[in-house]
Amino acid sequence: MDGKAAQSTVSGILDVAKKLGLKFEDCRAISFDNASVMVGAKTGVQKRLCELNEKLVFINCDNHSLNLAGVHAVECDTSSVTFFDKLKALFEFFSRNTQRWNALKTLTAVLSVKGSTDSRWSSRAEAVRAVVLELDAIFATSEELSTSTDFTADTRSKAETLLNVMLTFEFLAYWHFWNAVLRKINVVQVRLQSSSITFTEAHDELTNLQLWIEKKSADIPMDAISSSQELCDLWGIEIIEERVRRKKRMTGEKALDEPLTREDVKKKLLEALETLKEEIALRSERLKEINNRFGIFLRPSELTKVSQEEVLRKRPST
Repeated sequence: MDGKAAQSTVSGILDVAKKLGLKFEDCRAISFDNASVMVGAKTGVQKRLCELNEKLVFINCDNHSLNLAGVHAVECDTSSVTFFDKLKALFEFFSRNTQRWNALKTLTAVLSVKGSTDSRWSSRAEAVRAVVLELDAIFATSEELSTSTDFTADTRSKAETLLNVMLTFEFLAYWHFWNAVLRKINVVQVRLQSSSITFTEAHDELTNLQLWIEKKSADIPMDAISSSQELCDLWGIEIIEERVRRKKRMTGEKALDEPLTREDVKKKLLEALETLKEEIALRSERLKEINNRFGIFLRPSELTKVSQEEVLRKRPST
């Protein structure tokens, strides 16, 4: 590749096709991930190629679409962004120091804390699951590191800060919430990565995921709040029931990190689910269109239920 711009990518694709003796005008489908340079509706690679060959059908990567839907749902909620930043800080605190890591490993029975990335949504599921399975051990280790003179003052200070961050109603509620959501998303993502899955099956997987979110939209936030409440009662963590009114800040003065109330958390969790559902629907529109046009040919039993005239009428004009 000479560059990453859309036109240079198009030129590279056409050059390779020519070298292989393939006629681009005979191509009937193209598939890319959801990078904007590839799928852009005005100047993206798929748009430029479709202009060169009007019979092309563009199919985007459904797994990448779902990944972006999840990332965007998180980015639309500052509290979710903060939650995953805290998980990242937790991972970095233990992983960047051998002594800390070994202290954690002595108490963890299954696995240690994990990092996460935006490019692989399943890594977030693994990061949250690690905390789910080893929450008590993580808290116990952090508490030991914050008080033991066997560790440096820097380690003790950072461990105490982490404990103060994690031992809150908000953190525990988001932890339960994203664990439930991510487990479901991860199952679908694994399925979408199967080499044998058809676009019709992929469409059904994403449709079922949307229906699951819609059905569970009230239960998941309430279950998260209830579970967080139980842990807070068990560990004596205070729950903020009403926001403290802050004096108006002057220009340039930093905002205080105000804890969320129970109702604030509930509202934000509901909004996160709604955003996720909308993002999945939006980013799976292309797949829905493809399935409506061609899906019947992957379901032979349905062909006998429609007349030839109906099938031909649904065929694209090109």
